[in-house]
Amino acid sequence: MEAMMVLVFDTGNGTKQTKVFTEHPLGMRYAYKMPIVINKIRAGSQAERLHVQPGWVLHSVGDELLQGMNSSQVTKLLRASTATLRKCMVVHKAPLKAMSVAKLSARLEKIERAEVVPYLKGYGFVVQSSHSWRDCITQPVFRLLLDSHVKYKEKPQTWYVILGEITAADGSSTQQWHVERRLTHIRTLIHDPVKDELSGEYDLYFGSSRFARHGGPPGTSLRLAAWFAALSVAINVQAVSPARVASILSFLEAPSLEQTAGQTREESKPTALLQEQTVKHTFEESEPIGAAALNAIGIRQ
Repeated sequence: MEAMMVLVFDTGNGTKQTKVFTEHPLGMRYAYKMPIVINKIRAGSQAERLHVQPGWVLHSVGDELLQGMNSSQVTKLLRASTATLRKCMVVHKAPLKAMSVAKLSARLEKIERAEVVPYLKGYGFVVQSSHSWRDCITQPVFRLLLDSHVKYKEKPQTWYVILGEITAADGSSTQQWHVERRLTHIRTLIHDPVKDELSGEYDLYFGSSRFARHGGPPGTSLRLAAWFAALSVAINVQAVSPARVASILSFLEAPSLEQTAGQTREESKPTALLQEQTVKHTFEESEPIGAAALNAIGIRQ
């Protein structure tokens, strides 16, 4: 029988909601203070699928009421309760020895043009060649989101936590993973090549979702979130070549279907976290993205 964890929430309107989790990470963010108030739900997580809402207060874990506990006791209880749950995501920690673009490029898998077709097949994509998609074929749905940004003691630069998601063409399975990259990595190894390839058509997909400015000024996270959403649309409508998609998957260290057969694994977790600031998944402060574009990648308005 699959391991599970029962959480009961106080919804704030006098009612309680019981949710049964079978996957870890749960997909909820909250401050480590009592009471435990959910402040963010990660897109694509089991918490989102179970319709857990920001603002709900955690009331109990299994048969354990949280009333009278302190935050350390609750954290210990949650860790013990989630230990047996199925791991549902590959997590790549920041490659702190690959700070520069050159060093990161050297550690990533190089996909030659002759290898593009079999490489993408490993993710469920069916393509004609490195530059041509197969006609009349339903392809997997790709989604890229900005989850948060972090800093480490060893290297004080900002690393952006990217959530990748690929849903099988028939909708039967979804694989997710986290990877951490610096802004200069994203700009040089994803943004610039995509812009060069699309050339005059770039503004058609990214005209209202401008890339982050140099130096990471305030608003960088919102710009990146909007740009990733637009990139997801461009990939899903096959505006980006198979070769470029293969390069992007390599940059993101996406786990193939073979790697995640049966269930995915949690590869590693950031252990030297110094600071983490969550990103609100809202575009109110950024330039607007069309409703059709948002719907195409499954972002609810």
